[in-house]
Amino acid sequence: MYESHWNFSRKPFDNDFDLSLFYESKDHREALNRILFAVRERKSLVLVSGDHGLGKSLVARMALTRLQGQGGSAALIGNPAHEPLAFLRQVNHAFGLECSEQPRFRLLD
Repeated sequence: MYESHWNFSRKPFDNDFDLSLFYESKDHREALNRILFAVRERKSLVLVSGDHGLGKSLVARMALTRLQGQGGSAALIGNPAHEPLAFLRQVNHAFGLECSEQPRFRLLD
């Protein structure tokens, strides 16, 4: 509707993660640097928190993009499962590992 009125080439408010639209504000830069530091220092977990719609997922995806080609593996789990076994399956799936109905000790190998 507004695309034609304003002559936009695409929808400006889509819920996709178009990294070309990333605006690196002071807070976004801080979060991005903390994520990159934690990964480079081999910390086991990074938590980014904040209100809905502030760009947490976009910052995390930007961090993954910046880490590509540097060796190692990283994954984004945007909405983790509440059950521990389901969470382990999500982690394994994110890293491309077998995650079928295996017992917990197999998922941790």
